[in-house]
Amino acid sequence: MNKKSYILAIGMSILLIMLFITIIRSRPTGVASPSNFNLTPTAIPPDVLTRVAQQDATLSSAISASQTALPTQFAQYTQAAQTQQSLELTFAEEPTSDLQIQFPFFSGTPSADEILSGKSDYQLAGYGILYEDQVNGVIHKYWPNGWVWQESTYDSVILARGGYVLESPTQGVIQVYIWPHYSDSPYQNDVIIESPVQAGELTITGAVGERLIITSKQGQTFYFDVPALRFVDSLEESVPSATPPPTLDFPLEFTDDAPDEPADIYEYQYQLEETDLNYYINSPRDYDWFYFISQTEGLLKVSLVPNGKNYGLRVVLTDLDGNGIIVGEDSTSIGGVKQIIVPDAVTGNYMVRVWSLDGSYDDSQPYILRFDPPKPEKVIPILECVAENADGTFTAHFGYDNPNAYVVRITAEHDNAFHPNPVFRTEQPEYFAPGRIENWFRVLFDGNDLTWRLEGLQVTANRNSPRCP
Repeated sequence: MNKKSYILAIGMSILLIMLFITIIRSRPTGVASPSNFNLTPTAIPPDVLTRVAQQDATLSSAISASQTALPTQFAQYTQAAQTQQSLELTFAEEPTSDLQIQFPFFSGTPSADEILSGKSDYQLAGYGILYEDQVNGVIHKYWPNGWVWQESTYDSVILARGGYVLESPTQGVIQVYIWPHYSDSPYQNDVIIESPVQAGELTITGAVGERLIITSKQGQTFYFDVPALRFVDSLEESVPSATPPPTLDFPLEFTDDAPDEPADIYEYQYQLEETDLNYYINSPRDYDWFYFISQTEGLLKVSLVPNGKNYGLRVVLTDLDGNGIIVGEDSTSIGGVKQIIVPDAVTGNYMVRVWSLDGSYDDSQPYILRFDPPKPEKVIPILECVAENADGTFTAHFGYDNPNAYVVRITAEHDNAFHPNPVFRTEQPEYFAPGRIENWFRVLFDGNDLTWRLEGLQVTANRNSPRCP
């Protein structure tokens, strides 16, 4: 055995002896002492006590002499272990929070002033609008300029803007964003395409259909086809649309059809009111949470048809600070239809919980949930006039009348759509300010009947509609 191995062996022996003595000295005295078990204590001869005392003194002397030889890493490890143990004890002592009462922070409805001040100052450009926007800085190592072309189709918002590469200002670029209106839209993209010739910064100056007209800093003109995501040689060149990115197939895994915790509701957005919703309780511990909006005060009714099982129903009113107040609950032990009626419900965000009361569930038979809030008066769609464009197309100008004293939200899911889908619309509203709002947005169409339907009310524009002055 060499010298280093001999020293290491001695050090390890000393550590084991220290651990043994620590265990002996730290033995709990109030948990399992002989008196606790009514045992007769054993008398220890005096000579044995003397020998133990002598051995203890010898060991203490040896340990003191060897402490300076212990590696610094050992001391650091000991300190780290003690710190970790302290943290674990601290965490263990903290009470666990109830995730069933942690509600998300919902955004509020914009005010009428915010809606009316948000109207864009734009000009029609092909199937889109052209407007000047604020430049926020470098994007993907290129510098964008303020002129933006935007198109809104039936399923997406498409935005294009020009600029140049920051490290090479002579290289112009076009950036295109494609944002789906809703999460199930199949195609979205964010790409930057360089100009075929280095002619400096690019600026969008107009459009024909979905083909952009672009001017470079050096005075050259380029054309860019938005559906194809590529530069073309002319306004007439025919090119195929860009191929959507491939969809990756993943193995099917079990996914719950509604969030188990209210804080996860943002992944599902809000649900439709006045609609029979079909969902499942997939296990005895499955909690289904839903989010609804009530836009006015009045009678609120929430119904649950569990289809043979015994499910509970709870309705919670939440505020913008993430607090929740239970306004009604039906957790009776009998099966059958559950219903909560709030005669004077206030405007706001409501969350509904459905869960099993007795452990029964059915992952093949859905329950039916329905949220019926008080309804505001219907917003009236209005056709202002129709203008004929130089290229033979037409532009319909629309406004509306909201008879309520507050902002009303009507999305496409709530029946806010055109039939047939127009080529393009500019700033079609989903939030409606109170009162008569004139000439709020425009729609480009071919002159045949174009109908705007708004929660059952509708108005139709065509080439024979009153002309714009």
